[in-house]
Amino acid sequence: MCLNSSEMRPEHITMTIALIAKNQAGRDMVLPFIIHNLSEFLKSIDAREIPYMLGSISSYMTSYEQLLQITPLLAYEEEAIVLAAQKMKTKVTNNIQFIRDNYPYVKTWLRQSGYTNYL
Repeated sequence: MCLNSSEMRPEHITMTIALIAKNQAGRDMVLPFIIHNLSEFLKSIDAREIPYMLGSISSYMTSYEQLLQITPLLAYEEEAIVLAAQKMKTKVTNNIQFIRDNYPYVKTWLRQSGYTNYL
């Protein structure tokens, strides 16, 4: 992905990341990619876009493994990123709890939707 803001408009970078996070195939790759390239992101987009970008990713995170991926962001020196990471952590924790509380319904929905490999 091109992070050079002279080649890609900053608002398109955040939207592209959000769409990748929405896609099942891209979901597991997007957060490690952001963490690895965070300094480049901060050069290319306004820091105020980071919470939107991270929030769009956390909407689809539902596992403890994904929750652990957030940890490096909590130690980042930029306050906006740490705050966004804290919100991510809360959102993912809530997602996990929702699945635990509603597992019989989630399990039925997964089976009916053809996602039996996620049970």
